[in-house]
This record gives sequence, structure tokens and C-alpha cells, in this order.
Amino acid sequence: MRAFRNATATGLMVVMVLMLGSGAGTARAAEQSKAAFILAADKICAAGNVKMDAEGEKAFANVAPNTQPSAKVLKAFVSKIVPLLRSQSSQIRKLSRPKADKAKIESMLGALDTAINKIEKDPLLVLSGDQIFASADKQAIAYGLKVCGKSDS
Repeated sequence: MRAFRNATATGLMVVMVLMLGSGAGTARAAEQSKAAFILAADKICAAGNVKMDAEGEKAFANVAPNTQPSAKVLKAFVSKIVPLLRSQSSQIRKLSRPKADKAKIESMLGALDTAINKIEKDPLLVLSGDQIFASADKQAIAYGLKVCGKSDS
């Protein structure tokens, strides 16, 4: 009977250690999942930024320094970048997200989509600079993203 109690006590201790260990493993996995998400999302944003910068170079090539582009030029530019921004948002949505952070990520992407919709409806809003994307940018930076949410200005 005593051997049974010792075996049971040892077995319970092993189970407790495994449970504690799996909790730490889960926390590590969540950290890795968040880090993997950030890395993948920033990679998507970096690729999109290169494309948007190229579109900006083309769109504003004939605009004199220190002058505001015409409404026609701005509309043409916005018509090129909106699909790029939507693609970024869509690609990021397809990434595996840490379960604990799904609401934060959805809020960030929702703010991005709202800004995209606004500039699509009124391309002249791009003249407000980064203010139109301020909510999405703030959330991206707070989440830990390094490229997404970073202002170029």
C-alpha cells in the first residue's frame, strides 16, 4: 500500500510538472506566434511600401518641388495605391494570428480599411498626410509592428 501511495504521489508530481511545463510552452508558443505574425506582416508591408513608393515616383514625377499636386494627379495616384493597400490588408488577414490578439489585429485592420475607404471616396484626403491612417498606424506600432504603421514623412 505504501508503494502505491509513493507511486501515486510521484505520478501526481510528474503530471503537475508537465502541466506547468505545458503552460510555459504555451506562453512561449504564443510569443513565437506573435513574433512570427509581426515578421510576416512587416514583410507584407515592406513589399507593399516599395510598390507604393514606385507609384508615388511615377505619379509625382512632373510635380515641381514644394508645390501641391493637382486633384487629377492625386486621384490617379490614389487609384493606384488603393488596390495595393487593400492587398496588404487582405494578405495580413490571411496570416495565422495569435488567438489572444485576434481582436487587436482585427481592430488595426479595420482602422486601415476605414482609412482606405476614405481616401478612395475622397482622394484629396491624402493631402492630410498621415492623419488619415493615424488610428491604424498607432495600433500597428502599439502591437509591435516595425514596418506596418511606420510613417515615411
